[in-house]
Amino acid sequence: MHPILFSIGGFDIHVWGLMVSLGAAAGYMTALRFAEGSRFTESILWGYFFYAIPVGLAGARLWEVLFSWQNYAADPLQGLLSWHGGIPLQGALSPIHVRGCRREGECRSEEAAGYFFNLY
Repeated sequence: MHPILFSIGGFDIHVWGLMVSLGAAAGYMTALRFAEGSRFTESILWGYFFYAIPVGLAGARLWEVLFSWQNYAADPLQGLLSWHGGIPLQGALSPIHVRGCRREGECRSEEAAGYFFNLY
C-alpha cells in the first residue's frame, strides 16, 4: 500500500490521515443518528466531537510513547511525531473515558465498558 494518496502543491495527503478523518466523520454521523430523540442535541455532540478528536489523538500518542519508551528514550522529541510509531486505540479511548466519567459524576471501574460502548 502506498502511504501517500496524492499531493497538492507539495502538501502530501496520507492514506492514514484520510482513513482517520473518514472514521471520525462516520462516528459523528452515527452519533447524530443514535442521539435522535434523546437529551443529546447536535450542539452537544458537536462539542464532544471537537473535544474527543484532539484529546483522543494526543492520548493515543502518549500511550504509544509510555508503553514503547525504549524506542523514544534516546530522543524523547521523537514521541511527538505520530508517524514514528503509532496511535493505539486504547490510548485514544482512555482520556475520553476519564472525561465522560468526570462529567457524569463518580465512575466505577465496572462502568468503563458502558461508557466506551454508550450503554449508559
